[in-house]
Amino acid sequence: MEAVDIVIIGAGLSGICAAAYLKRRHPEKSVVILERRAQIGGTWDLFRYPGVRSDSDMYTLGYSFRPWSSPDTVASGEHIRDYIETTARELGLFGLIRFESTVSHVSWSSAEQRWTVQYTTAEEAMCEIRSTMLVACTGYYDFDEGYVPDIQGLSGFSGDVIHPQHWPDGYTLEGKRVVVVGSGATAVSLVPAISQQAAHVTMLQRSPSYLLSRPAEDWLGSYLSTPYQKLAFWAGRARAIAGQNLLVQLSKRFPEKVREVLLGRVHQAFEGSDVDVQAHFYPHYNPWEQRLCLVSDGDLFESVRQGDVSMVTDHIDRVEEDGIRLRSGEFLASDVIIMATGLKLLFLGHISMSVDGEQIDPSSLLCYRGVMFDGVPNFVSMFGYTSASWTLKIELVSSYLCDLLEFMGDEEFGVVMPHMTRAEREKMSTRSIMDNLSSAGYVKRAKDILPQQGSHQPWCNLDNYVLDMLAFRRPSFREPALKFERRRR
Repeated sequence: MEAVDIVIIGAGLSGICAAAYLKRRHPEKSVVILERRAQIGGTWDLFRYPGVRSDSDMYTLGYSFRPWSSPDTVASGEHIRDYIETTARELGLFGLIRFESTVSHVSWSSAEQRWTVQYTTAEEAMCEIRSTMLVACTGYYDFDEGYVPDIQGLSGFSGDVIHPQHWPDGYTLEGKRVVVVGSGATAVSLVPAISQQAAHVTMLQRSPSYLLSRPAEDWLGSYLSTPYQKLAFWAGRARAIAGQNLLVQLSKRFPEKVREVLLGRVHQAFEGSDVDVQAHFYPHYNPWEQRLCLVSDGDLFESVRQGDVSMVTDHIDRVEEDGIRLRSGEFLASDVIIMATGLKLLFLGHISMSVDGEQIDPSSLLCYRGVMFDGVPNFVSMFGYTSASWTLKIELVSSYLCDLLEFMGDEEFGVVMPHMTRAEREKMSTRSIMDNLSSAGYVKRAKDILPQQGSHQPWCNLDNYVLDMLAFRRPSFREPALKFERRRR
């Protein structure tokens, strides 16, 4: 059976980052990347709906080791996908990737100190590969299907019903009446993009989200394609990190004040118009209990002001043959319904896991620093930030993994595993690993299937770049929570 040092599952933003760090820091290690899709990019290859773009700045969504060079610091999905692919090619990582390789099961053997990874190729051949270390870069949602609520009459609608996660190739909305159901990041980026094509677009939401407008290109971004690129990138990155962290911390400590500022900016965007800002743009929760939605160059606000987009805040009573009937009695005639209703969260994709023959229930797992899990040996999970740019955490974890491998090599350890005694576990209160977004619908729906975090370090997921940077840059691998075992000859 084939054996390598490290198997990475996923060739998206996270997988390419992990591979880049490993190749630079541990060129002696053999690495294989298993990617279920036919192309690189992960999320940014899957999402192809009109208007798909980054929901954070590219100073921090991009890699620190390959500075973003485009003036557009809010980037399109296609541009991000090209960036990931170009990075992989420049660093010689394509040779590590096995495309159309769908992992179904991973199993750890303590006797052999190895993982066995079972996967299926494009030719439907069943294969196995063994590795000492397993790195999961599978994201946190189901790639196969998005979330669609159970709505009476939806199956009887005479027009097209589309979920943005699986946008049909070449699909046109020319001259059609479109209702977009949802108020999250997908709807906010999709609606203005299709408003120029459709006859009319209605954005139907049960409740509003917080919206934050920012320019797609700022003054620092204009220097990213000049000889001052590195200086501009690092200045922009430092500014973005400080700004993100400040906004999140202020939102937690002074939610009413931050709410006032955010809503004040929305009022400014609609100054002089007859748009009912309070009805359609006042959320019923505090800032950062859900992610803020980025409005690039105020495009959504402008589409609403011009009348290309109508905002409707109401609940769906039922879908009829030619439109949507609301609880208020209002009827929205439509030719197309786009269900921008969110994601289905899923840990480790559709991959099952066992340790020494015992199946692992993801909801029973307790995270160690948001990186590893209690009772699971030689396993690292790349789980990025939800209150900041995803890649910031991924780079910290990639560096931490390299430090861990160096430590284990120096000490001749073959196994590392976070461990908490049963008595300690019973005393500790737990909550979802994504508890910081406690009011988000997709998090509520998945609270019983996601791994847990504890009440104190090292058993919690800080979701704070500054604190994580301090912890990961000088890691202590000799703390009691980590158990090591000598490598067997």
